[in-house]
Amino acid sequence: MKNVKIYLSEIKKQIEFFNGFVLMLDFDGTISPICSTPDEAYLPERNKFNLEIISRLFPVAIISGRTIKDLKQKIGINDFVYSGSHGLEWNIATLKKRKHVPRRILKTFKEIKIKIKKLLPRYPGMIIEDKPFTLPFHYRLIEPGQVPIFKRDVSKILKSVYNDKTIRVIDNKKTIELVPKLNWDKGDIVKLIYKYLQDKNKKRSVPIYIGDSLTDEDAFRVLKNGITIRVRPKKGSSAKYYFKSRAEVDRFLVWLASYCEGLEASSTKRHK
Repeated sequence: MKNVKIYLSEIKKQIEFFNGFVLMLDFDGTISPICSTPDEAYLPERNKFNLEIISRLFPVAIISGRTIKDLKQKIGINDFVYSGSHGLEWNIATLKKRKHVPRRILKTFKEIKIKIKKLLPRYPGMIIEDKPFTLPFHYRLIEPGQVPIFKRDVSKILKSVYNDKTIRVIDNKKTIELVPKLNWDKGDIVKLIYKYLQDKNKKRSVPIYIGDSLTDEDAFRVLKNGITIRVRPKKGSSAKYYFKSRAEVDRFLVWLASYCEGLEASSTKRHK
């Protein structure tokens, strides 16, 4: 993996070679700070400002484990392409679609949620989110000394799920999340979004994907010929580049917005 800061000129050359890019971003921990609770997450005004500048010239897509409804409320820009629930639902222009989740899986999630809720008196810091297609429960606010015991208790509840080939258990960023395993993940939705935008714009563009979670690795693997950036380096990651911290994402967006403004200024001069 290469540090983006050091290889910025290399990234710029790739963008110029393809004469543009498609920017795809995870939300939490990427363009939004990791917060104590999911509800507290927000898009910093500086990032929103820069993303709006970028989107005047190049497509922007947000791909997250959050629902599309939640993402739109937190970002407040309708013109972006959105994919939520780890790729299970998507909103591209007027097209709104989602993968069919078998009733059996949703029933399993409901049964597990009831059992997990019984742990709340013992672990009051736990937060269980109410999502339609996935089941996440956060342990960021649980006392650090209790986390190993909490995970042991959760493992007992999830014992049957670990062997279920239709359910994926993700433990990442102090959150355990159950996701339907439907031969469809962030890698698949990234391919769909990228192809749609290529066909729509009738020109080749290099994909830029930035993320920090385990599910983003699915996208990194698919976009092996693009510009893939992981927030904070991780051994074994499929990303080509990395940021040392989330703050470097903010600075990269400033750079990218400045690059776009330069293109706009050059275009204006040529047409005068």
